[in-house]
Amino acid sequence: MQPHQLPNNKIRQSALNIFSDIRHRLEYVTTHNGIIYINDSKATDLHSVLYSMEAIQAPITWIAGVSDNEEDYYPLHKMIKYKVVNLVCFGKKECKQLHELKNFTDKYAYTDEMESALLRAMGLSKPGDVLLFSPGCSSFEFFDDYRQRGETFIKIIKTYTKI
Repeated sequence: MQPHQLPNNKIRQSALNIFSDIRHRLEYVTTHNGIIYINDSKATDLHSVLYSMEAIQAPITWIAGVSDNEEDYYPLHKMIKYKVVNLVCFGKKECKQLHELKNFTDKYAYTDEMESALLRAMGLSKPGDVLLFSPGCSSFEFFDDYRQRGETFIKIIKTYTKI
Protein backbone atom coordinates (compact mmCIF):
# COMPACT_ATOMS: atom_id res chain seq x y z
CA MET A 1 0.00 0.00 0.00
CA GLN A 2 1.30 3.46 -0.88
CA PRO A 3 1.74 5.80 2.12
CA HIS A 4 -1.03 8.11 0.90
CA GLN A 5 -3.60 5.33 0.39
CA LEU A 6 -6.03 4.46 3.15
CA PRO A 7 -7.20 0.98 4.05
CA ASN A 8 -10.86 -0.04 3.78
CA ASN A 9 -13.30 1.74 6.17
CA LYS A 10 -14.42 -1.51 7.85
CA ILE A 11 -10.84 -2.45 8.59
CA ARG A 12 -10.13 1.02 10.00
CA GLN A 13 -13.22 0.98 12.22
CA SER A 14 -12.41 -2.51 13.46
CA ALA A 15 -8.89 -1.39 14.40
CA LEU A 16 -10.24 1.69 16.17
CA ASN A 17 -12.68 -0.44 18.18
CA ILE A 18 -9.85 -2.72 19.27
CA PHE A 19 -7.48 0.06 20.29
CA SER A 20 -9.90 2.70 21.60
CA ASP A 21 -9.85 1.32 25.13
CA ILE A 22 -6.08 1.60 25.49
CA ARG A 23 -5.04 4.38 27.83
CA HIS A 24 -3.94 7.50 25.90
CA ARG A 25 -5.51 6.17 22.67
CA LEU A 26 -8.64 8.17 21.79
CA GLU A 27 -9.18 8.48 25.52
CA TYR A 28 -12.14 10.63 26.52
CA VAL A 29 -11.00 13.05 29.24
CA THR A 30 -13.94 15.40 29.81
CA THR A 31 -16.48 17.71 28.23
CA HIS A 32 -16.10 21.30 29.39
CA ASN A 33 -18.05 24.30 28.07
CA GLY A 34 -19.37 22.07 25.28
CA ILE A 35 -15.88 21.07 24.10
CA ILE A 36 -14.95 17.38 24.17
CA TYR A 37 -11.35 16.70 25.23
CA ILE A 38 -9.67 13.61 23.77
CA ASN A 39 -6.22 12.38 24.80
CA ASP A 40 -4.56 10.55 21.90
CA SER A 41 -0.98 10.81 23.12
CA LYS A 42 -0.42 7.23 21.92
CA ALA A 43 -0.62 8.55 18.34
CA THR A 44 3.12 8.76 17.72
CA ASP A 45 2.88 8.61 13.93
CA LEU A 46 0.76 10.30 11.29
CA HIS A 47 -1.23 7.21 10.34
CA SER A 48 -2.45 6.97 13.94
CA VAL A 49 -3.49 10.61 13.78
CA LEU A 50 -5.37 9.94 10.56
CA TYR A 51 -7.29 7.03 12.09
CA SER A 52 -8.17 9.16 15.11
CA MET A 53 -9.46 12.00 12.98
CA GLU A 54 -11.55 9.57 10.95
CA ALA A 55 -13.23 8.32 14.13
CA ILE A 56 -14.35 11.81 15.17
CA GLN A 57 -17.59 13.12 13.73
CA ALA A 58 -17.32 16.74 14.87
CA PRO A 59 -15.15 19.77 14.07
CA ILE A 60 -11.63 19.16 15.41
CA THR A 61 -9.15 21.43 17.13
CA TRP A 62 -5.97 19.41 16.65
CA ILE A 63 -2.96 19.77 18.92
CA ALA A 64 0.00 18.38 16.96
CA GLY A 65 3.54 17.82 18.11
CA VAL A 66 6.59 18.96 16.21
CA SER A 67 9.62 16.68 15.99
CA ASP A 68 13.04 16.94 14.41
CA ASN A 69 12.04 14.34 11.81
CA GLU A 70 10.78 15.65 8.50
CA GLU A 71 7.27 14.27 8.03
CA ASP A 72 5.13 13.99 4.92
CA TYR A 73 1.74 15.40 5.93
CA TYR A 74 0.22 14.82 2.50
CA PRO A 75 -1.86 11.82 3.68
CA LEU A 76 -3.58 14.15 6.17
CA HIS A 77 -4.40 17.03 3.81
CA LYS A 78 -7.90 15.89 2.88
CA MET A 79 -8.82 14.97 6.45
CA ILE A 80 -7.55 18.30 7.77
CA LYS A 81 -9.36 20.23 5.08
CA TYR A 82 -12.71 18.68 5.97
CA LYS A 83 -12.47 18.07 9.72
CA VAL A 84 -9.84 20.27 11.38
CA VAL A 85 -10.99 23.81 12.10
CA ASN A 86 -8.05 24.78 14.32
CA LEU A 87 -4.46 23.55 14.35
CA VAL A 88 -2.16 24.23 17.28
CA CYS A 89 1.40 22.90 17.12
CA PHE A 90 3.98 22.66 19.87
CA GLY A 91 7.65 21.77 19.86
CA LYS A 92 11.16 23.18 20.02
CA LYS A 93 10.85 24.86 16.64
CA GLU A 94 8.07 25.46 14.19
CA CYS A 95 7.84 22.86 11.44
CA LYS A 96 7.51 24.16 7.87
CA GLN A 97 5.28 21.25 6.82
CA LEU A 98 2.87 21.77 9.72
CA HIS A 99 2.90 25.52 9.17
CA GLU A 100 1.79 24.93 5.58
CA LEU A 101 -1.27 23.04 6.86
CA LYS A 102 -2.67 26.33 8.16
CA ASN A 103 -4.07 26.86 4.66
CA PHE A 104 -6.53 24.03 5.38
CA THR A 105 -7.77 25.34 8.76
CA ASP A 106 -9.60 28.38 10.10
CA LYS A 107 -6.97 29.12 12.76
CA TYR A 108 -3.34 28.12 13.23
CA ALA A 109 -1.00 28.67 16.17
CA TYR A 110 2.46 27.50 17.23
CA THR A 111 3.89 27.43 20.76
CA ASP A 112 7.05 25.92 22.16
CA GLU A 113 5.44 23.84 24.91
CA MET A 114 2.35 21.74 25.56
CA GLU A 115 0.60 23.77 28.26
CA SER A 116 0.50 26.93 26.17
CA ALA A 117 -0.61 24.85 23.15
CA LEU A 118 -3.49 23.43 25.16
CA LEU A 119 -4.50 26.86 26.45
CA ARG A 120 -4.40 28.25 22.92
CA ALA A 121 -6.47 25.31 21.63
CA MET A 122 -9.00 25.80 24.42
CA GLY A 123 -9.36 29.44 23.42
CA LEU A 124 -9.89 28.59 19.75
CA SER A 125 -12.40 25.78 20.31
CA LYS A 126 -16.16 26.29 20.33
CA PRO A 127 -18.97 24.25 21.88
CA GLY A 128 -19.47 21.15 19.73
CA ASP A 129 -15.77 20.91 18.83
CA VAL A 130 -13.49 18.05 19.78
CA LEU A 131 -10.12 19.14 21.12
CA LEU A 132 -7.88 16.30 19.94
CA PHE A 133 -4.43 15.93 21.46
CA SER A 134 -2.87 13.64 18.86
CA PRO A 135 0.80 14.62 18.48
CA GLY A 136 1.77 12.37 15.58
CA CYS A 137 5.39 12.20 16.75
CA SER A 138 7.55 10.88 19.55
CA SER A 139 7.61 12.59 22.90
CA PHE A 140 11.31 12.48 23.64
CA GLU A 141 12.00 16.21 23.34
CA PHE A 142 9.85 16.93 26.41
CA PHE A 143 8.71 13.64 27.97
CA ASP A 144 10.00 10.16 28.75
CA ASP A 145 7.29 8.54 26.62
CA TYR A 146 3.73 8.93 25.32
CA ARG A 147 2.34 7.84 28.71
CA GLN A 148 4.00 10.70 30.58
CA ARG A 149 2.95 13.08 27.81
CA GLY A 150 -0.67 11.86 28.03
CA GLU A 151 -0.73 12.13 31.83
CA THR A 152 0.64 15.67 31.58
CA PHE A 153 -2.10 16.57 29.09
CA ILE A 154 -4.78 15.25 31.46
CA LYS A 155 -3.23 17.06 34.43
CA ILE A 156 -3.23 20.37 32.54
CA ILE A 157 -6.87 19.89 31.53
CA LYS A 158 -7.83 19.17 35.12
CA THR A 159 -6.07 22.35 36.24
CA TYR A 160 -7.97 24.59 33.83
CA THR A 161 -11.36 22.86 33.76
CA LYS A 162 -11.55 21.93 37.46
CA ILE A 163 -12.63 18.34 36.68
